[in-house]
Amino acid sequence: MLALVVHCKNQRYALPCERVREVIARVPLDAIPRAPAHVAGVFNHRGSVTTVLDLSVLLCDTPSAARLSTRIIVLEHRERLALLAERVTHTARIETAGQSVNAACSAQFTSAVVVDAAGMLPILDLEQVLRAALLEREIASRHVA
Repeated sequence: MLALVVHCKNQRYALPCERVREVIARVPLDAIPRAPAHVAGVFNHRGSVTTVLDLSVLLCDTPSAARLSTRIIVLEHRERLALLAERVTHTARIETAGQSVNAACSAQFTSAVVVDAAGMLPILDLEQVLRAALLEREIASRHVA
């Protein structure tokens, strides 16, 4: 499996590329009034308003730092969605066959943990991340109305 390697604080995560449309440089985002903390904002991506969710807020409760390596990951999804993530600098090929894969030690938003040359690498479950983020956004919008 091909995955983007992203960081939150000092932890690396693997984000499977199967639903990644493209990775772009961080651009200015327009704020959404009263949006949950994990909604970084919206921007015009190729003529469509795209909502950007901050992966660092979802995983670590801290906003993504404004670094050169902080990127917007545009996703294939029924809604126009993207993730803001830190230190998105490379991909990794994760071969679960023959590696130590442990689903039992995975935490919220991860499907498994593998060990590679750099250490432990939790594999993010994009469906869980999006489900939690969109549910929280929906609940917040009900309270605003």
